[in-house]
Amino acid sequence: MKVARYSAGNGELAYGILDSDELVELAGDPLFQGYETTGKRVPLDEVKLVAPVIPRSKILGLARNYEGDPDGDFPLVFMKPNTAVTGPGAPIIVPEGVLNVQAEAELAVIIGRPAKNVPAEHWRDVVWGFTAANDVTSMNFSRNFDQWAWAKGIDTFSPLGPYVEILDEQTEWEGRSLELTVNGQVVQSGSTSGLTFGVPEQIEKLSSLFQLLPGDVILTGCPEGRRDLSDGDVLKVSVEGIGVLENKVVAR
Repeated sequence: MKVARYSAGNGELAYGILDSDELVELAGDPLFQGYETTGKRVPLDEVKLVAPVIPRSKILGLARNYEGDPDGDFPLVFMKPNTAVTGPGAPIIVPEGVLNVQAEAELAVIIGRPAKNVPAEHWRDVVWGFTAANDVTSMNFSRNFDQWAWAKGIDTFSPLGPYVEILDEQTEWEGRSLELTVNGQVVQSGSTSGLTFGVPEQIEKLSSLFQLLPGDVILTGCPEGRRDLSDGDVLKVSVEGIGVLENKVVAR
């Protein structure tokens, strides 16, 4: 089951279950209020999709967490503010002076219940679902100045969407293809099976030091592939089983 968050043009946001080319409207935020429907169906082409979740607390990201990256007892972790989140179709705004901006295609994990000291084998107990993420990063800030908050936390630097794939007993994190294209050219291509720390291990490690809360997002890591972005570039992040997250770069 896939869930979207959307605006139907009246200024109000709603949630809906994807059913072919329609959304079945939900009575409230499914993360907290379940999946009761209103009976209303809305054509998908008549709504504007927005980020399917806005983290109430935090975004945690794993850096250098792909094949060939250094391994150790704990992954390299960074945080993003929830104000960095934007949705499908929204512009990625690069402020003046922010250089060497690059995109990263990732599977994002959305936490569904409070989680602390969760063993890896119980990861399913605390996950609500998965979505696609673009971990936009200014490599100039991260590499040259070691300023990760500046590099990754800028407004609009964390697109999420287009849908949340709700976790069930058949849902797996492994074996999903990941791809990033820039203006149609493939820049990153890989699989979630290549993550150094898989989703169960990430949840175990992160929950041992951080209280995870409903709506928190974990950015799990990206395949190799780098390209500096320019004004007008069209980015597409594809995650198998979820869909395509598309955004355009706007330089200010």
